[in-house]
Amino acid sequence: MKPIHWINSAGGDFQDGGDWSGAAVPGARNRAVIDAPGTYTVTLSSAVAVKSLILNDSGATMSLDQGANLTLDSNLTLKGGRFVVGFGATISGVT
Repeated sequence: MKPIHWINSAGGDFQDGGDWSGAAVPGARNRAVIDAPGTYTVTLSSAVAVKSLILNDSGATMSLDQGANLTLDSNLTLKGGRFVVGFGATISGVT
């Protein structure tokens, strides 16, 4: 499946479909790509499963809040920006 790109350069909730290309939250079969220009934070506060996650903008921050769970079927790729994991947040399946 083709990647789903983050499009909200003001930041927001990972699970808000309006913040993603195609107005759809990435799911277990999708590559999630956070690469919109700007300085912003994408916040995950619950559980989500995606095929892979690519963080590729120097101004972007991906933040897993306390208790969040990110499950990856493939790779977590950090090409730019910051990836913050809160207390009790988990990442599983990553290679």
